[in-house]
Amino acid sequence: MNMYREVRDKLGLTRDQASELLETIEPGKLERIESEKQLPSPEDVMIMAEKYGEPNIRTVRIVRIE
Repeated sequence: MNMYREVRDKLGLTRDQASELLETIEPGKLERIESEKQLPSPEDVMIMAEKYGEPNIRTVRIVRIE
């Protein structure tokens, strides 16, 4: 399971409730991040870490060079 989804579930929040808490991340974007269809921006990660009270949330971006 995606780490962002795990934290949201641990807090007992629905996706809509989490979106309200996060303020700048709409439910659709949150769903894409949690299903790993979209990488969160550095700003999204900072917002989630702060609002979820989980400062250890991290993301790794891997760039493929061909």
